[in-house]
Amino acid sequence: MMKATLLPLALATALSIGACSKQPAGPAAGAVASALGTALPTKLCDVIRKVTPEVRQMPPVGAQAQLVMAIAAAFDNNATALAQVSDQIDTIAIGSCSAERDILLSVLKRKSLQEAVR
Repeated sequence: MMKATLLPLALATALSIGACSKQPAGPAAGAVASALGTALPTKLCDVIRKVTPEVRQMPPVGAQAQLVMAIAAAFDNNATALAQVSDQIDTIAIGSCSAERDILLSVLKRKSLQEAVR
């Protein structure tokens, strides 16, 4: 049971570490948010497409750990993007890489990717 509590902790730690990084404020923050809007689905789907074949034979807990670590690694230098991925992972994945999302969910034995990263 200890492993299950460590996964959300790992993502929360990555979020808090990323939050400490310098993010632009004011008008520049809007530019960052709009840039995230176009690049975020592509980057997230790249992560999902990379992780999915790696975890197909893993138990759900191992697959969950791989997913959380891959997301944290991909977005660790951008706290805004990491938070957005954490909050909207299913919406983004359904719109951009739904087939891979479905495969990953079957491995994770979850109803949503957000359950896995929270």
